[in-house]
Amino acid sequence: MGTTTANKHGLRKAAQERTKKHAQRTPLPPKDGVEKVGVPEYAEAYGRMTQPQLRKALFEKFGQRSANDCPKGKLLEVILKKEREARASAPAPEPRPSKKASAPVESRSAAKAAPIQAIMEANGWESSLLRAEGTEEADDEMELEARRGDETLWISWTKGVLTTEPMPSYTIGDRTIKLRNASAVKQYAVRAPDAGAKELQKVVENKFFKKRAPEPSTIKRSKLPFDPESASESEIIDALMGKAVAWHNRLRETPETAIVGKNVRRIHFTEFGGERIFNFLCPQGGFKAFRLVALLKVGSGKVHKSKGETVVVEVE
Repeated sequence: MGTTTANKHGLRKAAQERTKKHAQRTPLPPKDGVEKVGVPEYAEAYGRMTQPQLRKALFEKFGQRSANDCPKGKLLEVILKKEREARASAPAPEPRPSKKASAPVESRSAAKAAPIQAIMEANGWESSLLRAEGTEEADDEMELEARRGDETLWISWTKGVLTTEPMPSYTIGDRTIKLRNASAVKQYAVRAPDAGAKELQKVVENKFFKKRAPEPSTIKRSKLPFDPESASESEIIDALMGKAVAWHNRLRETPETAIVGKNVRRIHFTEFGGERIFNFLCPQGGFKAFRLVALLKVGSGKVHKSKGETVVVEVE
């Protein structure tokens, strides 16, 4: 390696000035016990590089060439400026998920239910979003139930797709109406609170409706495990939960059947026209309701499906 010796005609002083200026631009390692303030890690890394290493980094990272005799201080100044500009324009990095606790899996069904639930609550409904009976978290099967007085709205999704078996439904008193889609559920949610009761009264008073069977008081019913008129709600739930039931439907010619689900949170009682109404979720047929005085039979049951995919429960 060659050595350059400055002559006595002022060149030594100029060389010393350049050395001093270079030392001012080069980040120095902190002294022991002194905290580093405002010095980025990348600046320290560049400061430890030699002049050839800085020239190489400037070209490879930013595509800029420099003269072979460019001093280290000048190279460091240019490369730090480039680095700051690049970091300022780069988007903020997303935080890495913790390895100890993974982020919860977003439920597509819950996302579908959220806007409908908001509409329900804005119109005076009390709603609850629960996992479907017998499903695990990975199944992403959610049920949305809303109550307002004697009315009940029910709808469910599986992995964000509307469940059509069973279909969404609207229940008022002992009348259940199947709804075709989520839009129909929204339409019923924004109706006036007394609209359903008025419709039910018109249907009951319609003389041109199908010939109905006589009232349950004139029908011989099987022996029931409780007294429909005097039994408490807890006694009724204990006797019916998980059982197949048959009841007289005043809007049909034949008795209606279903299986009462085992999710007690999907069972509740209302009163309509002076009669107690038992509301429940049938896992196969959706939401149902009947007058307790119209209950005909309780027992075990078998589920059958006809060609039209209609659920038929045989009470044994």
